[in-house]
Amino acid sequence: MKTFLKPLLVLGVLLASFQAANAIRCYVGSSLDNSMSEFNCGSQIYTCLKITTEPIYTVTYSCGFPLASPEDDCDDEDIAGVETETCICDEDLCNSAHSMGVSKIFALLLIAFAMLMK
Repeated sequence: MKTFLKPLLVLGVLLASFQAANAIRCYVGSSLDNSMSEFNCGSQIYTCLKITTEPIYTVTYSCGFPLASPEDDCDDEDIAGVETETCICDEDLCNSAHSMGVSKIFALLLIAFAMLMK
């Protein structure tokens, strides 16, 4: 009986480690109360959200939706006169206060510059 339980225990630990390693971390909070903290979203969440609204400027940071397709994208909508930009991203802490696409562009420019300097 003991030899049967040992492989199950090892398998359970490996599965738990795999899920923890794949859990995305997002910023959660709001610009309304200047709260923003890091949060481990869990194994069923693969994206982070950043929602900006105007004319009353507010930004909300959160985990994405369960099992949502991981695809970096921003969509603009006008909902009853409120302009809303919803951005989805799929990397740890990608929904920061800074523009979500800037870091990738900056990295590409830095690589290009380094290649030119050779």
